[in-house]
Amino acid sequence: MTALRKLIGPSLVVFSLLPISSPLFAQSDPFARDLIQMSKWFEGVFDNDSQVWFEEDRRWTGKEEHKHVRNNATHVRLDLPQLGEHVFYVEEYMHDDPSNIWRQRIVSLVSSPPKGIQMKIYFLDNAKELVGKDKHLIAGLVNIDGLNNLPECDVWFKREGDQFEGQMDSKACALGEGDTRRYSEHNIVLSEHKYWRTDRTWLFSTGEIYKGEKSEEPSKMRRAQMYSCGISLPYISYAEPHEKDVS
Repeated sequence: MTALRKLIGPSLVVFSLLPISSPLFAQSDPFARDLIQMSKWFEGVFDNDSQVWFEEDRRWTGKEEHKHVRNNATHVRLDLPQLGEHVFYVEEYMHDDPSNIWRQRIVSLVSSPPKGIQMKIYFLDNAKELVGKDKHLIAGLVNIDGLNNLPECDVWFKREGDQFEGQMDSKACALGEGDTRRYSEHNIVLSEHKYWRTDRTWLFSTGEIYKGEKSEEPSKMRRAQMYSCGISLPYISYAEPHEKDVS
């Protein structure tokens, strides 16, 4: 070892003995991998039809006022680098009626150490112009200058086991004045197959719900499964093929 030190120098010997797990090799962003995974799970189509069905079944013992409405959510990835790498158009409608749209937002998922993954929510000034448009062309229709973000209303996520759990800062997203002064509650649980959400506002004055579902259970949306099938119409018989069969 003495001869080796003379040849290459003591400082290089010390450096060569550093373990690969040294902080020098540590990942600079602790949420980088989680952000990629979360963005994959966030994209897609979701609905809570199974939850609504069960609450109409006689086996359900909850209160009538605690029933959830049917909700459909579509999250489409957009190429809008001005807002970040993981940007989505969010569109939701109720009662299985695509014309009954009640929410349109632009969402950007970004890593914000040490707090977590930040969901920045942008309100659109031209939301009505996007209704009925091809979802994959919306990036070119978004008016960037017309987007409005309220940082205090952003949702913060961290991984918990095999899912991500997010919420707003407590009572930070405040709206209104006087007796109708209220704060928003926006809690989300996201995994590979589920998108659960509680979305409502509470009055500061009384602590009562101002708007939103009264149930303590979230709206339990799940990822929609897409299926395809084929239909064959035999010209004469299923037993024998014919040149006039229709598929």
